[in-house]
Amino acid sequence: FQETLRRDLAVARRAERFVTLVILEVVEFDIYRKTFGAKTADSCLRMIGAQITRTLRRAGDLSARYDDATVVAAVVGQEPGEIQPPAEQIVEHVRQLGLHNPRGKLGRYLAVRATVVGCPPGVYEDPAPAIADALSGARSADGPLRAVLA
Repeated sequence: FQETLRRDLAVARRAERFVTLVILEVVEFDIYRKTFGAKTADSCLRMIGAQITRTLRRAGDLSARYDDATVVAAVVGQEPGEIQPPAEQIVEHVRQLGLHNPRGKLGRYLAVRATVVGCPPGVYEDPAPAIADALSGARSADGPLRAVLA
């Protein structure tokens, strides 16, 4: 993922196009994992990944599991405002899955929080700082969806 994103950032810099990152964090995933176990939690993340693939269909769109409860998707050539509606769709599709989290403090079903971060052309050459900035923006988000311009 990071090698392909590094290449996409270089291409976007030359073509003067945005790379937009969508950070999807599963809310209270640690509680879900403790309740149902690692195998079920991994299956849950695969279902969430399928919703991302269902929504972001272009061949150049990337997504990967970043850590236990976070999936990062990268879209080349579209600005954050263009990606915010698909990100909202992903959040809604995951809500519709009805993944039960009976011990959740914020709700009885799993939810994801999406953060859309725009990387203007030439700002980032290496994906690690771009992802780190996006994650820091995502983790400071209070609501279900937040758009940030890096």
